[in-house]
Amino acid sequence: MFNIIKKEFKIEWRQKNSLFGIVLYLLSLVFLIYNLQEEPDSLVWNSLIWLCVLFISINSVAKSFMSEHKGRWMYYYTVHHPQTLIGAKLIYNTIYMAVIGAINLMLFNFFIGFPAINKPLFIGLFLLGAISFGLLFTFLSAIVSKVNNNTTLLAVLGFPLVFPLILILSDLSISLFLPVMVKGWNQFFIALLAMDALIVGLSLVLFPYLWKES
Repeated sequence: MFNIIKKEFKIEWRQKNSLFGIVLYLLSLVFLIYNLQEEPDSLVWNSLIWLCVLFISINSVAKSFMSEHKGRWMYYYTVHHPQTLIGAKLIYNTIYMAVIGAINLMLFNFFIGFPAINKPLFIGLFLLGAISFGLLFTFLSAIVSKVNNNTTLLAVLGFPLVFPLILILSDLSISLFLPVMVKGWNQFFIALLAMDALIVGLSLVLFPYLWKES
């Protein structure tokens, strides 16, 4: 598994233009928001930052499996166990999204401010949310890669999963802009962890069956 993760980092480093393109896209997006809404209130700020993470994850993590050509799939089939491959992809993309999420938060803080009252908890929750998107779109990318990389299917499959995820994250984070913690916050947090665990479990169980279609 470590070798696969190392290979992913090497490929990403060789294709630095892809990573820099994502950062530039994020910078442009945040700067545009700054010009349109220089000092948004807490509710708007919260919504905007989660939507930014969503768009970034679609543009970066969703290509995780879709960019793999058939020859590479055949090579993977001969040297790796399917659960090892999907596990490595999940770990790599969670690290990737944690880094991108941190950059996103720093850009928002620099251009638009950081209105959360409980800042340390918000930072932890935000990075966890970015990781959650990484897990989800890795799973969806693995499925779509076996259906001729149909991006329409990615949208169809993604919406019913992204919708509850972003609602949970928004509800959790909005309470951190208030002086008093909202009752039931722990239950929402447990629901978020359970959803992440479900995505990881489904990935490990279903990917070996998708593997056979390579």
